[in-house]
Amino acid sequence: MNIPKDEFTVDVDERYLLELIEEALEKAGNPKKLWNELKGKCCLAKYKQLRFSDVLRKWQKKKRAIFYDYYLAIGEVVGKNNEELNFWVNEIRLKNTRNGLKQKLPIKVNPNWCYLSEGIKVEGHLNKKRVIFENTDTALTGKIKKHLQVLGIDKWTIKETLHIRIQVPIDFKDESIEIIDGLNETKIKSFHSRILKLRKGDKKEIIFIQSTFQYNHELIFRLYYEGTYIFKTYIFVPKKGKIFFWSTLEDERYENCCVSLRLDIHNKTLSYILNSVFKIPYGKKTKKIYIPEMIKRLDKEYLRELVSVVIDSEAGFSGNMCIYSKSEKYLNDFSEILLKFNITSKVKNNTLNVFGKRNLEKIRNNFALVSRNKIKQLKSYDNIRNKSPKGMSLSLYLKSLNELGIGSWVEIREKAKRVGNSSRIYRDQLLENKYIEEIREKRPKTYQITAKGKKYLNNNKIYWI
Repeated sequence: MNIPKDEFTVDVDERYLLELIEEALEKAGNPKKLWNELKGKCCLAKYKQLRFSDVLRKWQKKKRAIFYDYYLAIGEVVGKNNEELNFWVNEIRLKNTRNGLKQKLPIKVNPNWCYLSEGIKVEGHLNKKRVIFENTDTALTGKIKKHLQVLGIDKWTIKETLHIRIQVPIDFKDESIEIIDGLNETKIKSFHSRILKLRKGDKKEIIFIQSTFQYNHELIFRLYYEGTYIFKTYIFVPKKGKIFFWSTLEDERYENCCVSLRLDIHNKTLSYILNSVFKIPYGKKTKKIYIPEMIKRLDKEYLRELVSVVIDSEAGFSGNMCIYSKSEKYLNDFSEILLKFNITSKVKNNTLNVFGKRNLEKIRNNFALVSRNKIKQLKSYDNIRNKSPKGMSLSLYLKSLNELGIGSWVEIREKAKRVGNSSRIYRDQLLENKYIEEIREKRPKTYQITAKGKKYLNNNKIYWI
């Protein structure tokens, strides 16, 4: 990753930094001469020349973080290479921040970064102070936490809270609503409400946060209106799985409730990298997101993690797999990545659709999903009749002929691993569209691919199934 060296400080092994500065002073002669040596190599405006000797002593004795550009420049004065200097770095931090990333330099893009960044992009958001991820499946939030710790984020900087949304009759007034935590009989001190403008009519939703909860334990909340008990809400948060919730409110007009687990990661350094390197906008981002070319060019081992977290977070299954986004650019980028795994998809009306049993089998075989619900839904397609997506068969025959050079239709069909009389229909379509041409008219007739056929094959980017 390319990061501006004058914007970051590094925590260097104490003894190594002390000896490095001493060696630099000895070689330069004194702090003033060392200052002159550093001209042009780092941002000297950060410190005044007259106080530079005091700054050096603080770096040596008070374990104070040193600016990365100064550290490299001092190392250059004594003839140290960047590989050795980076080895002794224990942590990197954005300037004027308390929390950084505990990892060696240079920071390299790896599968952990791909999983985390894409998860935040589709199911979270960030500002300049913190990163937020929210989901209703604790298996997914648990995996995000593991990736955060691998990337050098302190566990204590990750705050977990439950965000609880309960629908109530629309004529309920906020000042008359009282919510009681049934486990310790305490009143929820603060909540807010909103009106949902839905096709079936407006609904009112009460929203509050619960920070004291335990995994694999039940939570109970009672709602009172004008002092009268109305209903209970039960919540169960498993260690790995979908959060379970239901309400005793017996009214088909209102959903029980909705509960999600939210992770707040208080780390400006992480937020900066996700914004500058992985191009996740600060604040509202729904229509702005896309997948950078740097990420799309990565090897499959990286892209597997990216696709896995998107499917776990966003995919819906109803006869096919679909992913919705307000950013059509993002969906087209994601479709391009799926093609690298020979999975075809179609983007229309802000929705990416993946059709066909073959494609769904490839999703199961290529990506390690953690959502039990998504895995179960994918397995339910096992009994669906195997059917090629629209346009796949033409490309298969073309690809077979392109590899053969010249061949009879029987040879083409066998190489394409297709059976049945329907292949003649595709042969006629290929001839009609001038994607192939006859070389020998006498039986057995032989064919070769045309320039137009090669262009069609390249544009569709359909791979061997």
